Amino acid sequence: MGGTELADEPVIDGNTGDLPRRLGIPAPVVSIRIDGIQAFRMIDDDDGPILIITDGDTTVEFSCGFSGRTQVAALGAERLAEATRAYALVVEAGGPGW
Repeated sequence: MGGTELADEPVIDGNTGDLPRRLGIPAPVVSIRIDGIQAFRMIDDDDGPILIITDGDTTVEFSCGFSGRTQVAALGAERLAEATRAYALVVEAGGPGW
């Protein structure tokens, strides 16, 4: 899992030759089937929390990283939880509208 390829590559500004500053959606590296998902909570060797998500074929680990439990790590977990909840609401509604 490496690289920073974006789904939509930025266009170079013809006047300055600079890349415009914008956020893009990164191209997916893995895909997980949501209908087969399982989640496991674990603790690493440094007593840090780890979240493992798998669909049986692909497994993803979420951890706090080298800096450990920080406010930034907590905010990342909150963003993940909020996005997952919003996704669940769209799936439950059964129609388009993400």
